[in-house]
Amino acid sequence: IQNINADLNLIHKRVHERIENEQQLVDTENYLEKVRIEDIIEKKKEYEDLLAWVNMLLKTQYRTTQETLTRLKTTFNFVQSMDEILNGAENKLKDTRIAFENSLVGKKDELTNSLNDIVSEIEKFKDIEHDGMQQNRKNYEICDELAERIAKMKEDVMDLNDKEILVGFVQSEFPKLVTAEESLKPYFQLWHLYR
Repeated sequence: IQNINADLNLIHKRVHERIENEQQLVDTENYLEKVRIEDIIEKKKEYEDLLAWVNMLLKTQYRTTQETLTRLKTTFNFVQSMDEILNGAENKLKDTRIAFENSLVGKKDELTNSLNDIVSEIEKFKDIEHDGMQQNRKNYEICDELAERIAKMKEDVMDLNDKEILVGFVQSEFPKLVTAEESLKPYFQLWHLYR
């Protein structure tokens, strides 16, 4: 009885853990699937064996204590409620998945908007006049800041792509990112002399 209860308590605890990231979401989904396919069937079988054993005991001279019968009933209720517990956990996971997926879509939109801003700022360099050291230093600082933003964006895109793969999305592509980096290079080289 104790082993069945301990195993079921562990399952219950595991499927109700707080999910902080995409990896935990996928791990919990996989665990829940394994529990449904293997563990619950096994625990129900163990309970049936235990129940058969208790029934055999009741037919003998051995006296079963009220405590044993109470624990058996508690275990029975727990075994019977596991399908309901797992259904609730699955529904919660679905909601969590939707929230993570929406977050990824929002992050993609945020990166796209940021990239469009970078491209727009690089485009402004075409109209800048090259008059004086002061302006050229300022242009270099702007180039340097844009290069840092592009580098940060590359990291953010890699992070987004990793999370997209985890949840089963197609990786987002940002071809403008490569174009922006290449468009910035000549300006960066031009004003690098003035830093």
